[in-house]
Amino acid sequence: IWIATPAGLDRLDPKTRRIEHFRHDATDASSIADDRVRGLLVDRDGTLWVGTRDGLQRWRGEGRGFERVASALAGQYVIRLHEDGRGRIWIGTEEHGAAVLDPRDGALRRIAPRPIDPNGLSHYWVYGFAEGVAGEMWIATFGGGIDSVDGDSLAVIDRLKHDPLLADTIGADRIGAVFRDSSGVMWVGTWGE
Repeated sequence: IWIATPAGLDRLDPKTRRIEHFRHDATDASSIADDRVRGLLVDRDGTLWVGTRDGLQRWRGEGRGFERVASALAGQYVIRLHEDGRGRIWIGTEEHGAAVLDPRDGALRRIAPRPIDPNGLSHYWVYGFAEGVAGEMWIATFGGGIDSVDGDSLAVIDRLKHDPLLADTIGADRIGAVFRDSSGVMWVGTWGE
């Protein structure tokens, strides 16, 4: 069991109850990039992806440690990770919007927030992801509601925001969680209402 903490990454072996601590070591390039760990994902191939205050890394295995991935994310706080149906890794940051990484070729595509991109995400702080209908990703932001993004072009195709005059809108624009259940229903948790 991998555990993200603000003081490094921990691995718990449930059988032995032993906890192994992984910390940043400035003299070891294979250590985690930063001790402030927020994003974790084990993908369909069993690869562990780690989001820290200093970008994205993946676990290379025992004795090999971690390797930095997508150098364009260095210095950015990667707080959310999600694998889509195509095997791409969706990356949410605290201050720089989102990105999509194709692990097969290492290609990274950014989805910038407004005002950097006038047609971009509604807010810079990305708090979660959920796949909507085929080819669509819902990106939850912590202040701009939910942006629905086309999976191919990465263009924002719809914006779901709170409207106090309408009873059927999301409760607030600070989204704490977004999830699609097995029947296809989308669930949204907000901060506030």
